[in-house]
Amino acid sequence: MWFPICRTKHLRTLIVVGIITLLTVAACNGDDNANNDNGSDEGQPRLYDWDRSADAILIRIDEVPLSEREAYRINTIPLCSIWGNGRIIWSNNVIDTNEILEGRLSDETIRGFIEDLIGYGFYSWEEDIIPPVDEDLTLQSITVNLYSDPRTVERYGNWPGQSFDEIVTLCHNLAEERAQFVPLSGGWVSAYPIEFDTAYKSQEWPRNAPFTMAELAASETPFWVEGAWAAELWQYTREVSIMQVTERGEAYEVAMQVPGISRSSPPPPPDSGQSDNQED
Repeated sequence: MWFPICRTKHLRTLIVVGIITLLTVAACNGDDNANNDNGSDEGQPRLYDWDRSADAILIRIDEVPLSEREAYRINTIPLCSIWGNGRIIWSNNVIDTNEILEGRLSDETIRGFIEDLIGYGFYSWEEDIIPPVDEDLTLQSITVNLYSDPRTVERYGNWPGQSFDEIVTLCHNLAEERAQFVPLSGGWVSAYPIEFDTAYKSQEWPRNAPFTMAELAASETPFWVEGAWAAELWQYTREVSIMQVTERGEAYEVAMQVPGISRSSPPPPPDSGQSDNQED
């Protein structure tokens, strides 16, 4: 039987919700049995199935500043992303710097977080499709991809019970060990001419760089950078305010997109060997 695409997708989502409900009820019954048997039965674990691939995004929590300038939007990294292989990357503001951290999660930790999301009511939430008037627009979203059926809820704030902020905090505290993320294997960099402002930090662009800021800005297309130059430019983009990159009396704002990490990015060049989101 043929179904329209939207109806088929809705049907798949209902099936996923049904599976999750059955698993949750079964797990709760298992907990009750364990209590009734004085701990003799450990109960059944709550099993949630997802794609374990290194490039499959299982959960992503994002906040897009729609009213901000293009360079700022490009530089912002999703608040928290979890991949199928247990990799987690999240963004954290510390004073004037937006640091990007990464870690590893066990299946047990991921399942626990999924249960938290379900407990908050994720699968019953509706999208907020009417943007607020006369406000700086920020679009927040939560995506969960279980049983190959991704579900995304987008809202302009006003989440039930302020749950969005609580979920972000939970996600930021999932990894027991964490490290700074630096895209040494590469990323796409763009430059935007700006008026120099003494209120912001500035950094002179090295003359031995593989390209000039003027060339990059004039091209109106991003350049691919790797290694030490990628690390250098990444630090420029981690300023919460503007880091002005100066060259021959002109000032530029730099933006960087890392494939698989940034919310939107061109794929890496075929010969780059980029693998930041392809770790085992």
